[in-house]
Amino acid sequence: MGRLHIARAVKRLALVGALLFGGLSAVATASSWVGASRISATMVGSRLRLAVTPSRAAQGQTVTFTATLKFGAAHAPAGTRVTFAVDGVTVASAATTKGVATVSTSTLAGGRHVVAATYSGSATATSSRASRQLIVACPGGGCESLLADPWPAVGTPVRPGQTLTIVAMDDAPLGSLAPSAVLSTGESLVVTTRATHGQAPHYVDANGGSTGGNHQRLLSFTLPGGLAPGKYTILVTAYDTEGDADQWYWPIRIPGTALPYRIGGTITTPLYPGASPSPIDLSFSNPNAGGTGAAGVRVFRIVVRIAAVSAPAATAGHPCAASNFAVTQFSGTYPFEIQAGSSTLQSLGFAPRTWPTVRLVNRPVNQDACMGATVTLAYRGSP
Repeated sequence: MGRLHIARAVKRLALVGALLFGGLSAVATASSWVGASRISATMVGSRLRLAVTPSRAAQGQTVTFTATLKFGAAHAPAGTRVTFAVDGVTVASAATTKGVATVSTSTLAGGRHVVAATYSGSATATSSRASRQLIVACPGGGCESLLADPWPAVGTPVRPGQTLTIVAMDDAPLGSLAPSAVLSTGESLVVTTRATHGQAPHYVDANGGSTGGNHQRLLSFTLPGGLAPGKYTILVTAYDTEGDADQWYWPIRIPGTALPYRIGGTITTPLYPGASPSPIDLSFSNPNAGGTGAAGVRVFRIVVRIAAVSAPAATAGHPCAASNFAVTQFSGTYPFEIQAGSSTLQSLGFAPRTWPTVRLVNRPVNQDACMGATVTLAYRGSP
């Protein structure tokens, strides 16, 4: 819940007449409206440059994507959002600071990847895209044979108790040694296998080569039912008849949509009739942890509403109610993730123009009833 104090409600009418403010007589001056004219904006060309550091990494190593965005010769304005994708799957978006947007990850699977940064464009700037190759080495230095077609696909949230499958392929028969799956918590998962065929060997190889898929086996294992929300990895191992181990660190995420977190709000500009809406920089407190560390919470919707109005100057004939105020909802991109700890819309990179706002509705009547009013705002986040 958030509270804000309403500044003295000075109302200016487009008429000449007397108004009463706290018992004092005042005269409102006549005002006139200036008609809006249409302005044709010139499109500016945008340009993206992408760096991936390092360009060769080991599984589990942190890799940083750095996008530099320019509008013409100038850096993009602060808060301009850039989307990052790996092999065509969006992994994150980030807002620019001095024209630079940065994202880091340590959950990429082994193999050869294409990383792309995209700016979607606007009414005044063209869209742009840049891409780079990234190689993530598999355990042992390469992906000589493969574990392919993980289901659900990498990047798809999973749930506790869900069964996951992956296909082991090789150009040599698969060995008699039982495959294994070990969660990053140290827990071994029971792996069941059955013969399968027909899966195309469309995997990526960290060494740039290829391995046949003549011999295939479907591996299945079930996540623990009580697994807490958070980020995990599963080390999957299969063996061929020569005893070679094919290993892959499967990054998974249990979303924290059911986790509790708190939302607050900070309003810094006063409210009075005719004033611009006051932005609300929402604050988040996420105390949750799980998996290999802190558990992020994905937010798919935020609603701000006026819960109550306490107006000491109001009377039965001159009320000040919730209808005297109006709220505009958050317009940023959903979903977004709040990490454990404290954060705000500003720290998450959302431009102030996307923040929710509250304003005192400018009515053609005296609104002194709302002087000194306290408005209670309620916030709700939903998965």
